[in-house]
Formats: sequence, C-alpha cells, structure tokens
Amino acid sequence: MIESIGVGLILAVVSAVTFIAYKHPTVYRQTYLGVVVFVSAICLFLCIFQLGAITWSAYTIGQMAGHQDAGTLPQIATEAVTLVTLLKWLAVTASIGAMVVAYLFLLRRLRAFLPEEPPNHAFEADGSAAAQLKR
Repeated sequence: MIESIGVGLILAVVSAVTFIAYKHPTVYRQTYLGVVVFVSAICLFLCIFQLGAITWSAYTIGQMAGHQDAGTLPQIATEAVTLVTLLKWLAVTASIGAMVVAYLFLLRRLRAFLPEEPPNHAFEADGSAAAQLKR
C-alpha cells in the first residue's frame, strides 16, 4: 500500500516537472538551478550519511576481527553483509541522483528538440471549430 502511494507521488512529481518544463519553459529555466542544487544537496547528504555508515561498519568489522573469538564470527559475517548492502545503497543513491539531474537538464533543453508549434488539425486558422464541422 505504501509502496504504491510512494510510486504515485514520484510519478506526480515527474509529471508536474515535465509539464512545467514543456508549457512554461521560462519559469522552468528560472527554477532549474535551484531544483538541481536541491536534488544534488539531498543526494550528497545521503551519500555522506552512507559513507559514514560504511566507515562505521568497516571499523566494527576490524574491531571484531581483532578478537578472533569463535562467537564473533557470525557477528563479523553480519557486519560484512551490512557493509556490502551499504555499498550497494551508496551506488544506487549516486546513480539515481545523476539520472535525476540528467533528466532535469534534458527538460531544460526540451524546446530545442521539439518544433515551435505542433500542428493543430482540429481547428481552422481562425480558431473556430464550426468551420471544421461544416466539412
């Protein structure tokens, strides 16, 4: 249930940012730098937090390995699994942050890829739908 709510919120945010970038490119260009700095700061904070957890986990493994008890071996294995998991989360966080910044940059350049005005076949040149219905 919570996963579907989270996915829905993420989809809503991506759709809103894409809509703003397409319909209001000047507003998006004005807010682009602030959004990129905000996203980068969040990713940097999460990466630093995970680096701290990785360092603590590696330190704990080193401390436990120094005792060489038979009872510490399962604890060392648990910490090793934790260390590998933290390394994976660090890679995922950095990758997602890079993809988000790249998507925001792509949206900034969106108008360069699209034609100025898409053709509107539903209306006549004067904008009335009545002329279209007479045909």
